[in-house]
Amino acid sequence: MTRSYPLAILAAGAIGTVLVWLLGPGYCRSRREPPVPSTGPQRPSRWQIIDRRGRIHYLDDLVPGTEIEGADLRRADWHDFPGLADGKVEFIRCDFRGGNLAGAQLGRMRFRGCNFSGANLSGVDLGFAALRRCDLSGANLTGVDLRNQDLTSNSMRGTRLRGARYDLNERWPDGMAPGQVGAILDVAGGGIPAGQDLRGRNLRNANLAEAFLARVDFRGADLRGAHSSILS
Repeated sequence: MTRSYPLAILAAGAIGTVLVWLLGPGYCRSRREPPVPSTGPQRPSRWQIIDRRGRIHYLDDLVPGTEIEGADLRRADWHDFPGLADGKVEFIRCDFRGGNLAGAQLGRMRFRGCNFSGANLSGVDLGFAALRRCDLSGANLTGVDLRNQDLTSNSMRGTRLRGARYDLNERWPDGMAPGQVGAILDVAGGGIPAGQDLRGRNLRNANLAEAFLARVDFRGADLRGAHSSILS
């Protein structure tokens, strides 16, 4: 009986060798090692946002209705950000200080209590966006379309607005005169409310092409460089 044990061991080893040869060397290995899950393509980390609650968001995959609160976005990279096709995303008390958002597509976004002081916002798209109680002190808004914006609740001390466009439908913080800091009145193809008093206003380079103007008082206004073709 004892002599049969080595024979049994040899037979078992032979059977194992045959199974490995038939099934392939990967069979046994796959039984021992769990498969590595496929992670798929990785998102650019430069578009990653972590809010104050530790939740992770990605600029290129923001779902309409998302609220991002308390995120530090001073170094966020908005270059090539595709913007939002529909819906609204709200940034609440987020930090954009000194950040570079030049040319970013910010349309349809809402910003409440955010700090943009010293940030570069030149050429950004703010179509259908909203800024409420934000600090824009010293921010660069050159070339930005501000038409129809309500800016009354924002701090805009030292904000650079050269070349920014406005149309008298937007509202500004008390004491702010956009024409005095280089912003351009742009009512092309539209109009100015009847009886509007623009006496003494700085309207340099204003775009009044094909604008409908009825009883608008321009006496003493600086219209140097303005585009005309005015309809009255």
